[in-house]
Amino acid sequence: MNRVKRAAPCVVCGGHPDMAGGAGSRCWGALSDAGDYAICTRENFAGGIPMNEKTQGYHHKLSGPCKCGSTHGDTLARVTPIGVAARAIEAVYDYVNALGASLFQVVRFRPKDFRQRRSDGRGGWLWNVEGVELVPYRLPEVITAVGAGDTVYIAEGEKDVEALRAVGQVSTCNAMGAEKWRDSYSAHLAGATVVIVRDKDDAGTRHARQVFASVRKVAASVRVVEARSGKDAADHLAAGHSVDQFVPVWPVADLRAHDPVAWKRRALRMSLDATDSLREIKANESLSRPEEPTWPTGLGDTWGRLPNLRGVAIVVGVPSSGKSVLALGSGIDAARAGWDVVYLSCEMAEMPFVKRVRARCGEHVPVTFHLVDVGFGASIDKLLSWIEEQISVRPTLVIFDSVSSFCDQAEQQENTDPHGTVLLKKLVMWAINVRRATDGQVSFMLLAEASKEGRARGRFADHKADIALLMESTDNPLVKTLTVTKAWEYTTGAVGDFAIRPDTAVLEKV
Repeated sequence: MNRVKRAAPCVVCGGHPDMAGGAGSRCWGALSDAGDYAICTRENFAGGIPMNEKTQGYHHKLSGPCKCGSTHGDTLARVTPIGVAARAIEAVYDYVNALGASLFQVVRFRPKDFRQRRSDGRGGWLWNVEGVELVPYRLPEVITAVGAGDTVYIAEGEKDVEALRAVGQVSTCNAMGAEKWRDSYSAHLAGATVVIVRDKDDAGTRHARQVFASVRKVAASVRVVEARSGKDAADHLAAGHSVDQFVPVWPVADLRAHDPVAWKRRALRMSLDATDSLREIKANESLSRPEEPTWPTGLGDTWGRLPNLRGVAIVVGVPSSGKSVLALGSGIDAARAGWDVVYLSCEMAEMPFVKRVRARCGEHVPVTFHLVDVGFGASIDKLLSWIEEQISVRPTLVIFDSVSSFCDQAEQQENTDPHGTVLLKKLVMWAINVRRATDGQVSFMLLAEASKEGRARGRFADHKADIALLMESTDNPLVKTLTVTKAWEYTTGAVGDFAIRPDTAVLEKV
């Protein structure tokens, strides 16, 4: 039972215990947990309802005719959880099956809140959806549109769906809010042309990724867009924009001409899930695209055969094999060459690393070189947010030192992934997807722990990268060997022996 109080007065008489005495308006009643009846203590509202001796109140039915002589109807709209101000119904959305038969309703309250209800079979409501078939909103219209080859818009909420319908579009959503989409909903969209309208917040991003991952399995084509003004589809249309003026989010190439920074930021987010697993390559289109940008190797002018790197480069080696010295030099030289560089230090303590940076470039550290300390509890989502803040029109290089350590420290690893191998695979594939989606405008240098065979942990990583380098120690602790173990554009084999100069943190060819 939820006792009435000032913030949630009796839904029958409007009274509560804090009202002034002597006016006969106080009520010490309650509301049932299920919301199907209310206890009012005022006899003048009881009508033909007898007093309940146990509760010392009159039990009013809140759906259908009540024995008090009134039909309370939507007075239940004012019912909310304890401590929340009384609310009124703003809208009711009917969910029906493929034949148009009613299944349940979503009730929108003011201030904003949502509850689901179903018929009790006697003219009243039960405020749950237990045992009810869950379907997407406006299902019959969706089925008709798919059959006719029309575009179907998927929004996050019913208000957005109705706004899209008002401008002549077929639209749907799922009940119960963001991240509640089910694969069974996607089954109704087999062969359809689908546009997902993403809400512009973190929950909206996660929801769009979930819907995309599900719908793309069955739909003929899927795009993701977002509002040009405001947060959602309703805001966008209310501002006077048309559906053709939604801002493209995915595929990210659609956004490149409009906003290069947003183009790269969306690629970072959507590439976690939203990629074409099978994509036919058209040679003429591929060759017409700009060349991917390159960055220096960090070896200075001592080596001409490997002058630069591009795309996703992975550097593998055991501890103290010189990976960080190579990556640091490459990152600083890339920043000097006009790149935004995000160097993620996942292993070395702050002070030693800062000293190494100063040894490499003195006090004049490039302003576009960002050194980030990664500690325990890091996550891909937190990483994405940080990198997004650094994105500009310049090409961006993200250096993981090391990707293996990042996965070891990542928060809340699944019990099925005690060694971080699944997360490592996801992280490397995300980097590859981002590079592909941005034509290398966002590129990666991944340092990884070597296996006994000299491969990156997980084995797939060095195969998927554009170039894989192996660094090994020699009998001389200051001399390291660098070998190209896999590359599309370079000859594989030993690059050479390099000496680490501790005073400058530079690799110099022996």
